[in-house]
Amino acid sequence: MDRRTLLAVILATLVLVGFQLMFPQQPAPRPANPSGSTPTASGSPAEIAPTNPNRSESGSSGSLAAGTPEAGGRRGFSNVLMPADSLGGPIVISTAEYSAQLSPDGGILREWRLAKYTDAKEQPAELVAHQPRGLFRLAVVGPTTREELSEIAYAVESDGSAEGSPSVLVAQDAAGRSVRLSYQFPRGQYEAQLKVELRGFDNHGADQVLELSFPDGLPSVEKTPNQDKMASAALALVGKDVSKHFSGHAGMMGCGGSLDPFETSHTGVVHWIATESKYFLAAALPEGAPDATTVFRRATKGGPVGVAVRLPLALDGPTVRSFRIYAGPMEYSRLETYAAGLERAVDLGYRLFRPLTQLLLKFFQFVYTFIPNYGMVIIVLSVLLKVLFYPLTKKSLESMAQLQRLKPEIDRLTEKYKDDAQRRNQAMFELYRKHKVNPMGGCLPLLLQMPVFIGLYSVFNSSIELRKAPFMLWISDLSAPDKVGAILGTPIHILPILMAGTSILQAKLTPSTPNQAGMTYLMPLVTTMIFYGLPSGLVLYWTVTNIIQIGQQLLANRSVPKTLAAA
Repeated sequence: MDRRTLLAVILATLVLVGFQLMFPQQPAPRPANPSGSTPTASGSPAEIAPTNPNRSESGSSGSLAAGTPEAGGRRGFSNVLMPADSLGGPIVISTAEYSAQLSPDGGILREWRLAKYTDAKEQPAELVAHQPRGLFRLAVVGPTTREELSEIAYAVESDGSAEGSPSVLVAQDAAGRSVRLSYQFPRGQYEAQLKVELRGFDNHGADQVLELSFPDGLPSVEKTPNQDKMASAALALVGKDVSKHFSGHAGMMGCGGSLDPFETSHTGVVHWIATESKYFLAAALPEGAPDATTVFRRATKGGPVGVAVRLPLALDGPTVRSFRIYAGPMEYSRLETYAAGLERAVDLGYRLFRPLTQLLLKFFQFVYTFIPNYGMVIIVLSVLLKVLFYPLTKKSLESMAQLQRLKPEIDRLTEKYKDDAQRRNQAMFELYRKHKVNPMGGCLPLLLQMPVFIGLYSVFNSSIELRKAPFMLWISDLSAPDKVGAILGTPIHILPILMAGTSILQAKLTPSTPNQAGMTYLMPLVTTMIFYGLPSGLVLYWTVTNIIQIGQQLLANRSVPKTLAAA
């Protein structure tokens, strides 16, 4: 989440509250197979069939182990079962949720396209960052060695074409070491289940580990690439704590910090590791949540942060490790079903406000089942919140109106006791008490609504349900600014301009003192500048809230007596 923007909004609000306290008042898509056709997604069980395109060359390896020589790849592990120059083509997997390619050249998932989500060019969203490297990587790592299992030529033992059977890839070298990768693709899930079996790897020194890593992050698939850049991160749940390292920024709330290369590790019970963009997630869940080590590493200055989990090899005999690989939308309710804390990868904002954010998210999902338009859901929420806060808002507005009508008496007391601040304050306190006016009343509703606003910001900013969700007219994506054009490269957004108009009208209707007159235009201007690049859903909420507030202000103004008894 872009927390710098949220911080700016909070600071702007605090400026307004403080003022009232001081002055009492107010990448391009690739074809799914070499022929250029895309496998047809269907609701039937996963359809798995081998194809036979020409083998692609494997890319460079990019280790997460800093300072360890790379002794892996085909240079150190020649597959005697399948000569590298006689590899077949990838196994194509097609389901209702995604289409993928499992390549014998490396035993990796070189493609993972989501059938129900599109990228900036309205093509199926591709979650493999760099095709030669795959969705994730496997390696056997020792103190001074690194065996890249994702650069081995594998033989296809089973292509998984029989219903319920796995796709199995095997490799063996001249020394008798062997690797067996077994993949299954469950129906109705954005998931691959992977079983890794290693035989013949010496671990008598207890210093060899099997490493599964996400070294590259996820590719940008949004119309505004900066959204993905700011949200891109590597993270892991170790024990009870989520460790998270952003690729696009660093430091508290995205301010400051270093983008220099680094490496850090955490040891404990590893529930999952993951890499994420703004709306999508690729995660690996080791079976049984074992004691293991996670490693975070930025290899180059400003480059992506990779994450790996390292699991010890068996001291004697074969090593068998299983993983669930998730690659799909960062959908809170779906991730909850894994019962492994994977939903904590969704950024719901500050811990203090997360329960409220979760409640708002569930409200959105519930109302959407009856009103299938998230723009209308936002309007419904705006109305409900204003009705909920109306009693408090009414008292606040009446208090502010009474303060404005007491202005002549306040000025008289200020002049009378201009040289005696203590007597002046006592006299004003008696004046407020006599007329039952709270000079700080205008601040309370604003402060009470701030947690709701922060929760809504997190929902609008992170909820994939709002991604590319249209409202009406020109508003085609509630998760993005409502751009209708540009002037000299500056985007034109209509909603923030409408919001500014309602803010100014609301300020004009709100009783104020001469000290506050400048706020009539200053605060709407500041708010508009902050909101100009925010998601249109959030701006829609604020605009509707302003309109309702205007109506409430008119009612409050009519309910306050036109004259007050003399002090």
